[in-house]
Amino acid sequence: MKITNYNNLTPKQKEILENIFFSSSVRKVFETDIEKREFYYKYLGYYLENDHCFHFIALDKENNVLGYICGMSDTLYDEDIFKIQPHLAQFETYISKYPAHLHINLAAHTRGQGVGAFLVQYAIERLEASGIHIITGIGSRNRTFYKRIGFDSIVECSESGLCFMGKPL
Repeated sequence: MKITNYNNLTPKQKEILENIFFSSSVRKVFETDIEKREFYYKYLGYYLENDHCFHFIALDKENNVLGYICGMSDTLYDEDIFKIQPHLAQFETYISKYPAHLHINLAAHTRGQGVGAFLVQYAIERLEASGIHIITGIGSRNRTFYKRIGFDSIVECSESGLCFMGKPL
């Protein structure tokens, strides 16, 4: 497996990356194409376009896209992210202890093969942060994955159905 960034991808690989994003997303239905683009921007596009964010894309030896991880090392530094992702505000008191955050998605056929754990470790080794967090659904299946790689459930918000998980670095 090798790691690259978005700018090094071919147009076909970029298309596959976008397909991974949408096929991995819980949300599948969009009223308009604009709404679909905004959703993509909120959880992936923003990170690909901004220098203060990180993104790493995993490729196999034939250069097939396996998945990606993106995020930022200091969530509180970026006021725009709170406008784009307003749900972050409910966890602001915890973000100071776990300032970095990530989003990760994999091609379905690669899940359970260590690609996700590799990407998380790869990103963590390059972060200068005291901790990292993810926000997921209270009942999401990915919580088992995050627990296995050292994230703890810090707080669950029943009103929003979201869970804040953190890992000290």
